[in-house]
Amino acid sequence: MKYFISLFLLHISYLCFSQNKNIIIQNNVNNKVYLVRDKKSTLYTKLSDFSEFDVVYDKNDVTNGRNTKWIKVEKYQNKYVLYIPCDSQYERKFIIENFHLKIKMGEIEKYKHLKHGNLGQNGFYGEYEMDTVSKNKFSLKTKVINQEPLVYQVEFSFNNNTFKENYIKIDNIRDFDIIYNQCRNNKVDEFKF
Repeated sequence: MKYFISLFLLHISYLCFSQNKNIIIQNNVNNKVYLVRDKKSTLYTKLSDFSEFDVVYDKNDVTNGRNTKWIKVEKYQNKYVLYIPCDSQYERKFIIENFHLKIKMGEIEKYKHLKHGNLGQNGFYGEYEMDTVSKNKFSLKTKVINQEPLVYQVEFSFNNNTFKENYIKIDNIRDFDIIYNQCRNNKVDEFKF
């Protein structure tokens, strides 16, 4: 019930954002997709909400990427943009704390910090172990792939699998436009980049 109430309130707040600075890029029976350029939009507040992560760290210590919040960006028309998916399972965020890495790729998974280090000016790496009986290992490496605005490529490795995605630190969120997939029905197809 709490989930549906929060979705309803979020939907109401989206309806209130300024349409004149936004561009409709897809409009069909199931969903309407906007390119949101209004930097005062409440959508930025929604994207920067990490309250479900139960954050515990010293905000002043950001050595080797620790104590930072990250959100995924996509490339659209040769520019990096944030994305608010129709289905929250597609939302990608992670947070690096002093002693843990927490990743949201659907559900939030928690990993215990093992070690970290610098990769020069362009990034850092970290190694982690799952906080469960399985003790699965997980690592990530970052490197800067775009200076203005600042975008990192993050390489995730676990169980002999590796994949790469582009992320920004949450501090730079208003440097990016948002593509917002406003669902009219549940479980519609996500916008394809």
